Amino acid sequence: RETSNPVPIDMGAMLESVFHLHRSTMEQKSIRVLSRVQASAYINGRPGEIRQVFNNLVTNAVDAMPRGGELTAHVSRLHHSRLVCVSLADTGTGVPKGIRERIFEPFFTTKQPRGTGLGLWISQGILRKYSGTIRMRTRATPGCSTGTVFRICLPSSEGRPANV
Repeated sequence: RETSNPVPIDMGAMLESVFHLHRSTMEQKSIRVLSRVQASAYINGRPGEIRQVFNNLVTNAVDAMPRGGELTAHVSRLHHSRLVCVSLADTGTGVPKGIRERIFEPFFTTKQPRGTGLGLWISQGILRKYSGTIRMRTRATPGCSTGTVFRICLPSSEGRPANV
């Protein structure tokens, strides 16, 4: 059972636990995970909410790579700015130009009929609650390398990891 109060969360361990949840799907789709995690990358938060953000981003990345690819994760603590930043980069199809500005809107989805269009909107709301940010870079140019990078940054904290 998870606490409803904010606790210190080890962001690298939390991300690894989400990768573990998706392991069989990623293996079936031939998606390789590469991760680089810096120690001492803690935030204060509710583990269930942070897990939901990571789950939404990983699910989207997996969906964007139906024929396999790589999902690269980087977790770091930026000492000069007291932020913990997590980047998730996929080698998927990229986000087409016509919809990039809409991806954080509620109920906007490209995954008809299974998508609800709430994942990125909810994730953005959770991150804002913690004074965090989410940004996206993408390339969806036919004939060129494609893919998408989501970068989230949250205020860092000192502490021990929560149970993940």
